Amino acid sequence: MMAATSHHTWKFPQQLNSGFHHAVCPDPYRSPFSGTPEEIATKSANEVREIIRYSTPGGIAAFMAEPIQGVGGATQGAANYLREAYAHAGAVSNTCIADEVQTGFGRTGEHYWGFRTGGQGLDIRHHGQGIGNGAPLAPRRHDPARDRREADAAHPLQHLRATPSPWPASATPQVIDDEGIQGKAKSIGGRLEGGLEDLQRRHRRIGDVRGRGLMLGVELVKDRGTRRPPRRRRWPSRSTCASSAS
Repeated sequence: MMAATSHHTWKFPQQLNSGFHHAVCPDPYRSPFSGTPEEIATKSANEVREIIRYSTPGGIAAFMAEPIQGVGGATQGAANYLREAYAHAGAVSNTCIADEVQTGFGRTGEHYWGFRTGGQGLDIRHHGQGIGNGAPLAPRRHDPARDRREADAAHPLQHLRATPSPWPASATPQVIDDEGIQGKAKSIGGRLEGGLEDLQRRHRRIGDVRGRGLMLGVELVKDRGTRRPPRRRRWPSRSTCASSAS
């Protein structure tokens, strides 16, 4: 499964023909395409269609994407991206998957699940630690009405992994609803985003502020015009630190 990620720090040595193909990120700030965020989203979704057409036998097992990339820098496409990408993938596959490990459980504020931003349907959702409030739980949710092949033992939370106990799986969502945490994510996230945008207006090194709710990202640049990233600071080695401390 490590081949599924396109993030270089998460990859292990592997064969290049491992069966995974990576599409361009629809992030409008750093996209090879030009246009409005919606136009960039359409062009990025069309690349999914071209990958299927020219890099696969004509069909795929599944299309998987994060509604907002987490480790990838809190990047996201316009709301039409997932809807159009799912349409291209759904034409040749029965499975579209949303990785909701970071965007799920109301974190984006506007919707309980991040993929709902575009208003599209879905086949499978993957959740993460948010359902257990710290307990090691990781359920998967699929829609049996859209995928009858997996509906023999359909349950709202299939493949639930729970090391200590499954109780947090039901208690945590109840607390989220009872305490209005999704609404708080929207209101507090809006205040935070506004504050970050104010800092962006006053500091040239802040190139982009992006995200939704309490899933926000800030990108620092050396030059706003070229969007050149800042040079990485070289931290002293451990032996140097030990020497200076002594």
